[in-house]
Amino acid sequence: SKCPARHIEGLIHFASRDAMNIEGLGDRIMEDFYNFKFIGNLADIYSLKDHAKELVRLEGFGDKSVNNLLEAIENSKENSLERLIFGLGIPHVGAKTAKVLAQKLETLDNIIQSTEEELTKIPDIGGIIAKSIVDYFSDNHNRAIVEELKDLGLNMTYLGKKVESNDIFANKTFVLTGSLTIFTRDEASEIIKQHGGKNIKFLCIIAAPEGLKKLHEVHPDVKIYVGHLDRELNQDAYICPGLGDAGDRIFGTK
Repeated sequence: SKCPARHIEGLIHFASRDAMNIEGLGDRIMEDFYNFKFIGNLADIYSLKDHAKELVRLEGFGDKSVNNLLEAIENSKENSLERLIFGLGIPHVGAKTAKVLAQKLETLDNIIQSTEEELTKIPDIGGIIAKSIVDYFSDNHNRAIVEELKDLGLNMTYLGKKVESNDIFANKTFVLTGSLTIFTRDEASEIIKQHGGKNIKFLCIIAAPEGLKKLHEVHPDVKIYVGHLDRELNQDAYICPGLGDAGDRIFGTK
């Protein structure tokens, strides 16, 4: 069993912004609730409403703040699967890996039932991560908590956009550099991921001209091929040649 400090750390991680994003359940409050024995495990977070009258009497709490907290907890049940996976605190599974798992396998049951061999076939999932996932869900205590969360009504499926593999993007590394004005870096990055872009040796660049110049100075050995993404938008964004109209459609610039 975990020592109290490690246990509290796990609870705080679950409620954190990049995980279940439960506003109002920060470090200090979580620690207090643990010490008051309101929360002992992840499932207890969703039973806090049973302690509403006691919470209102705590220093710094009132009806409004308690109601807001309980609403945030209830809303978190609707989160997409990747937030839950990351929130569980599986060793070696960060937010990015959780998103990859959720996109590829779509439900928590599919992840739980996957073997190490099956998991390692997923891009960016190596042997260490695969073993860690299988080990985590082989533990009876962890499985019991997951079942309890399921019974409490937490969403166990991926709700985001599915990866639509595209030959232009699949198995290519894209480097975003310079100032992109047609779309933000986050938007461009999301589009690449949605169409199967991933890290391998072939290098493709999306960049503004000054970004390309800087990249070439840092990596003079990298041969850079550039083509216009959309000639109608000031030619200020670039991508590897051969993309053509397909690229314009994918990026929503036409």
